[in-house]
Amino acid sequence: MNSSIHMRLVLSIILIILNGVTHASIFANSKAFAVEQAELLPVDEAYVMSSSIDGDNLLIQWKITDGYYLYKERFKFSYDEAVFGNPIFEYKGVAKTDPIFGDVTVFYNQASIRLPLLDKGVTESLVRVTYQGCAEAGLCYPPQTKDAFFLKDSALDDHRISSLTDGSDSIGFVASLLFAFLGGLILNLMPCVFPVLSLKALKFSKTGIKSARKLKEEALFYTLGVVVLFIGFAIALIAFRSAGETIGWGFQLQTPWFVGLLAYLLLILGLALLGVIEVGSGLMGIGEQAVHKGQRRGAFFTGVLAVLVASPCTAPFMGPALGYALTQPTLSAISVFFALGLGMASPFLILAFIPVTRTWMPKPGSWMENLKQFLAFPMFLSAIWLVWVFGRQTSQTAMAGLLVGMLALVFGIWVYQKTRGLSSYKGRLLNAINTILCAIVALTALNIFAPSDEKPQILQKDVANFSKENLRKARGKHDTVLVNITADWCITCLVNEQTVLSQEPVLSLLKTGKVHYMKGDLTHPNAEITHYLESFGRHGVPLYVVYRNNEEPDLLPQILTTDLVMNSLNR
Repeated sequence: MNSSIHMRLVLSIILIILNGVTHASIFANSKAFAVEQAELLPVDEAYVMSSSIDGDNLLIQWKITDGYYLYKERFKFSYDEAVFGNPIFEYKGVAKTDPIFGDVTVFYNQASIRLPLLDKGVTESLVRVTYQGCAEAGLCYPPQTKDAFFLKDSALDDHRISSLTDGSDSIGFVASLLFAFLGGLILNLMPCVFPVLSLKALKFSKTGIKSARKLKEEALFYTLGVVVLFIGFAIALIAFRSAGETIGWGFQLQTPWFVGLLAYLLLILGLALLGVIEVGSGLMGIGEQAVHKGQRRGAFFTGVLAVLVASPCTAPFMGPALGYALTQPTLSAISVFFALGLGMASPFLILAFIPVTRTWMPKPGSWMENLKQFLAFPMFLSAIWLVWVFGRQTSQTAMAGLLVGMLALVFGIWVYQKTRGLSSYKGRLLNAINTILCAIVALTALNIFAPSDEKPQILQKDVANFSKENLRKARGKHDTVLVNITADWCITCLVNEQTVLSQEPVLSLLKTGKVHYMKGDLTHPNAEITHYLESFGRHGVPLYVVYRNNEEPDLLPQILTTDLVMNSLNR
């Protein structure tokens, strides 16, 4: 993903936050993402793909449901081993002026492509096939990528496309909504989200039992903020995947600009919690001087903030739900993300609308101020972690630039605090100039040195770098292979590695050589690793897969335990 795409990604997320529901509504109603009232088929039912061997040719075919079509220009092929010639289309197709792609050729009812093998010495190869289609009703599906296999001299008629998933491709719409709700609920327990939610809980406790109406109002606006940003992420994911990008959950954290801005935000919030500055209700709902309208706005942006800091985390049940959502029509995908947001906001909805639960809240007191100040330090710790992620994505010099930007923000806050009491025109002008200059310095510092391209992965001893080719070779040499797909910005991944994979007895087992350990890094965009995730129905890290001899791979949960890993590796 190049720098221009990075910038468009950051800008799209900022626009989503600023425009909220209106933005989502306008975007969803555009022609490219319009959804008619008629029920639209899941993508794998609209286009049924199969493959077979015809001599030295791999024949790939699609059965296309009435009312749907595939674009000739959107077919793409990549190969692991063999060298194939140019694809041969066995049907001419129909010329069409498309509102999205202009003058194109499309296939109705069926499509058939023949790939001639050029390297006659190759007897087997994995072929990755990407295609995209639309419904006449107005919906365009995101690009789909499937694996087909060329096995010479083998009967592969109607060959089954790779189905090594965690079950996400077999779950239905209702099950995906339930999984998404449960995943959102569990997301509240993730370490990256807890400080923000603790602040919201403190606000509920301080408001008290007598203000039931105020609690309900704040809970609803908090839920709105959570749901709007989740839907915003869904729209951005669908838009970029429709443009051919291979991205998944947490994609925004592959952009150094986003990571740097989030580090700035957490620094400011930490200072606010310590009482160094008063952010006000417009962001966190902190402060007693907020008017009623400000409390609503504060609750909304607290929900937005909770989702932003939750994005590095992946909770159980989220994997199957997101895997299902990103292969479905736009309306179904957005519904799954809506359920995810509703699950995340549900604890506060329960507190607001079920009075008996509020009796479980602790009574207000001086302890609340002390706890609020204490929660500043997890914020600072999170900011330090993001600075480290930024450095891993870029360079030490760029990381120093980010630290200079953070210093500029603190300096600007100090100047503001010293001059905020000035009521004269010159005083207000000084504050405005100070704010603008410090913001310019902070934003410029993010880009003093252009972020480096994808860096070579630095791996510890006894850990191999993941690639499809390395995996194929490892499975030929070792009885057991453990694949760990991770990213520096994934807190769940880091916790699993520090508490399970790098501790005894797992560590000793990995060092014996009985298990070949491989790691794939998604800190930077990586199409090969993203395709590997998608082959298991996953669209976000972490992913843990155990291969044993010729058995089907064992997909481990996203939160590991020592016993679980040892049992899988020793089985």
